[in-house]
Amino acid sequence: MDFHKLPGNWVRFLTETNLFIALCASSYGCASQIYAGLSPDFISAGFLFCATLFTYNFMRIAGDFARKGVQRNVQLVFLFLGAAGLLWFLPLLSVGQLLIFTAAGSLSLAYTLPVIPVSGSWKSLRAIPHLKLPVIVATWILAGVVAQLLPLGMPHGLDCWIRPLLLLIQQGGLVAVLCICFDIRDLPLDHPTQRTLPQRFGLQGTKQIGFGILWSATFATVLNYLLGTFMLPALTIALCTLLIAWLLLRRANTHQPPFYFEVLTDGVLLIPLLLFLFS
Repeated sequence: MDFHKLPGNWVRFLTETNLFIALCASSYGCASQIYAGLSPDFISAGFLFCATLFTYNFMRIAGDFARKGVQRNVQLVFLFLGAAGLLWFLPLLSVGQLLIFTAAGSLSLAYTLPVIPVSGSWKSLRAIPHLKLPVIVATWILAGVVAQLLPLGMPHGLDCWIRPLLLLIQQGGLVAVLCICFDIRDLPLDHPTQRTLPQRFGLQGTKQIGFGILWSATFATVLNYLLGTFMLPALTIALCTLLIAWLLLRRANTHQPPFYFEVLTDGVLLIPLLLFLFS
């Protein structure tokens, strides 16, 4: 395929090779650090980029998501590039970051590979009832929030615990709602035994749960601002991002085109860092 013919082909290239989602993940991690008052750690961001590039391409090639696509050979190239990047950044990580990233990576691989023994067979975590959404959200929170906040050190005192916890709710709530959008997209494809949120509560019930999560994230964001964790510009950026997530969730359904999810929904994670850079 000639990717120089249409801009849409470039979009497809970026999404099918997982370059775009890797960039979104890295931006998400950087934003978590900025909200916490830290300078962006480009070592951690680089490792997160390479880890996402490796993991998502591995999923597309060897896991539950494996399918024929126009980018399969290119996916293999980026799989090896991601692995090379991981080896490059690995010695530069702190022990704590290494442990958190290892936990996140293990969850991510178990999410798509049949490594869990269940009733005499092997299943991936996403195939086990009720686990699809919690596992992927936990993976994103561990890699994109917890690992990024480790430079803050061990909190001392209740006030020092409250601020990171509120930031965890803010950032975790955002990614949870985006994952709910993808659960809605997958409703026609998921097996009934997976018992995902849309399967259990229907489209509107699932959206109401997502809206509740967004309200919780908004409350945590405002409270963190009142506690002085970040200033008014950061509050504005966070609230704008949550508002966009609300709009995307409101319009999410099984009929939206792939662009809606793979570019617009994933792309929300780019917004905070871009606004921080240009503010």
